[in-house]
This record gives sequence, C-alpha cells and structure tokens, in this order.
Amino acid sequence: MTSGIYKLINQVNGKIYIGQSSKIPERIKAHFSQLKNNSHVCGSMQVDWNEGHTFDWGILEKCEKPEEREYFWVEYYDSINPEKGYNSNCPVERKKGHIGEFIKAKREAKGISQTEVADF
Repeated sequence: MTSGIYKLINQVNGKIYIGQSSKIPERIKAHFSQLKNNSHVCGSMQVDWNEGHTFDWGILEKCEKPEEREYFWVEYYDSINPEKGYNSNCPVERKKGHIGEFIKAKREAKGISQTEVADF
C-alpha cells in the first residue's frame, strides 16, 4: 500500500492538483476514470480534460499520515491559486474547511501578505 501525497499535472498549461491518499495508485486511477467519464468533482480540471489537455501524475512524498503533509505541498506549489492549480475550486477542498483559508491564516501568522508567494 502506498500512502502519501501525489500530484496531477496538466501537461498543456502546467496547472497542478495536489491530493493525498492511503492508496495512491487506486486514487490516481479514480481521477482518470472520473475525467474519462466526465464526472470529476473539480470542474476546471474536467473542462481542461474535455478540451484535450493531457495530465501526468507523480508521487511527491510517501508518508503514513498524508493528511498532515498535504497542506505543505499545496502551499509549496501554490495550487490554490487558480492560475497555477486546481485545489481552490474543487468541492472536496471546500469540505475540508477550504484549504485556501487554512493557508491564508498560516501565511498571515508568519507575516506574509496574501499577495506574496514564496519562491521555491
């Protein structure tokens, strides 16, 4: 079983989606199955797929408690920024208490303005 953090990368526009799972290979298959069936919960990713964009995927980190590391990678890639990623407009992220609000609060606590983006 591969537990950890993964990314889906749009090969046309470079946008990225960060996710976590206790079973990464099965989760990746589910993403592509939903995209092929026009039923992915992330509307903007589905639109890009329907327009012919191709996606690749990779494992960012293997870990036993991926939910604790997902926010790090979302912030690292700034994937809540709609120009860079898909994490801001997926219903799943809103159910989690909206990942963007979490990161905004974290940045403010560090004294980083919302318009500043860390350069990694």
